[in-house]
Amino acid sequence: MKLVNIALLGDYKADYEPHFSVARALRPFINNIPHSTEWIPTVVLETDIESQLAPYDIIWAGSGPYRSEEGILNGIRYAREHNIPFLG
Repeated sequence: MKLVNIALLGDYKADYEPHFSVARALRPFINNIPHSTEWIPTVVLETDIESQLAPYDIIWAGSGPYRSEEGILNGIRYAREHNIPFLG
């Protein structure tokens, strides 16, 4: 089975409940689908969108607040324009 790469867009804070909840939401994948997840900070998506998001099969916008509104919108737009499944 192919490894599913998931980009989590947002400025991760371990003690922020909505970010912690993302891990719980992914639990059904843990035993059933090989996957990897990585948080992508919104500031890197201001200018470096293609190289940051090209490796991912799914893009998920984590809960804000976001450091860069431009970055989060760029990530969402990238998913739409490249037909990448998006959750957010």
